[in-house]
Amino acid sequence: MIIMVVMGLMSLAAMATGEEAEEVMEQWGMNHRAIHEHEELAEVAHFSALGVAVLAIVVFVIERKKKTDIKAFPFIAIIGLIGVLVTMSIAAHEGGKLSHPELYQTPPAGLNPEQEGEHESDEH
Repeated sequence: MIIMVVMGLMSLAAMATGEEAEEVMEQWGMNHRAIHEHEELAEVAHFSALGVAVLAIVVFVIERKKKTDIKAFPFIAIIGLIGVLVTMSIAAHEGGKLSHPELYQTPPAGLNPEQEGEHESDEH
């Protein structure tokens, strides 16, 4: 339960720095359209992490008040954590496309074509 709550708090920290990271990426040549998909997926991941954290807190409070374990919680927690893992992984993958377009055959939408051309001419 503690790990689930810590994960939710870490998600808050990641979301708090997202706007600053977006500005940096725009300065590096990415436009808002290129960042938008990662931003939307990160919000889904964030809210799924917060949901699991709130669930853990609620279960903790209920178990302490009633002095009994909720038998279904481990199964629900595993399903919730798998959901968080999937959404976080997808959001991270989209962020990786922005940071490392060289790893993909086609650059992400919105990559500044002038910079791409300059970058290719520097290599050859």
